[in-house]
Amino acid sequence: MKSSHLNGKRGVVRTSPDASTGRQQIFVDDTRTVMSVKPSNVSEDELFKRPEREECPICFMPLSFELDKNSFRVCCGKLLCQGCVFAIAQNEHSCPCPFCRKSPYKSNGEYIQWLQKLVANKHPLALLQMGLHYNAGDFVSARNVTKAVELWEESGHHHAYLNLAYHFRRIGRSDKFRPCLEKAATLGNIQARTLLGILDQKEDRCSLSIKHLTISAEYGDETAMKLMRVYQDEKMVTKSEIDTIIKKRDQLKKSSRTSNRKIGEFMFESIGIKNGV
Repeated sequence: MKSSHLNGKRGVVRTSPDASTGRQQIFVDDTRTVMSVKPSNVSEDELFKRPEREECPICFMPLSFELDKNSFRVCCGKLLCQGCVFAIAQNEHSCPCPFCRKSPYKSNGEYIQWLQKLVANKHPLALLQMGLHYNAGDFVSARNVTKAVELWEESGHHHAYLNLAYHFRRIGRSDKFRPCLEKAATLGNIQARTLLGILDQKEDRCSLSIKHLTISAEYGDETAMKLMRVYQDEKMVTKSEIDTIIKKRDQLKKSSRTSNRKIGEFMFESIGIKNGV
């Protein structure tokens, strides 16, 4: 896949003293991530609920929140961890799908044909994926952002809401930017939650910011962990709270890491395959 917001570069974390309060402000070098927006009417219980992690249907271990570290089977719509895909490739040279037994697509045309069948059946990941293609202008006849937005809105997947948030940010629709981030976060998108933490810090809603960043850091987001360290330096979180985050992060990481996954993710990254494409 040539262009995608599924795992976008977050930028470099920096701090700067606020002229009015003297407190360190947290932001990233990509200042486009910061817009002055108020929280929506989503309840705190819903907004700060820990996300449930989808399991790989083969090994039953939690899938990565980053879709680029999973493999979307465009033949039947299953989402597998790359460790299981690697194991299948080791045992069967043709690497057929373990569910529908189809061999991998042999051309871009065949890939799009299979994807369109899933789109016609309203498969959330297929709608997300096709939206990414229209947004980037690859695997389709021409770039069509309007079509991409329509597909993401229909998808309802948390990565689709993240992409909608980026779209509305680009066109200056702050009224839709934060609601899309919040929807993505409530559905389990960790990158969206980290951005909410940054937004709330910028608007001096530090208690909300810390709640968002705590969840993101527990689920392994490095940017969120760096920002929590800044809050620790500012005496706004304690060392004990940081230690608890690290413990939970390591437990979650251990529950979803195998040697096959490490090899599979390295293999897919090395040959430039993202999300099975």
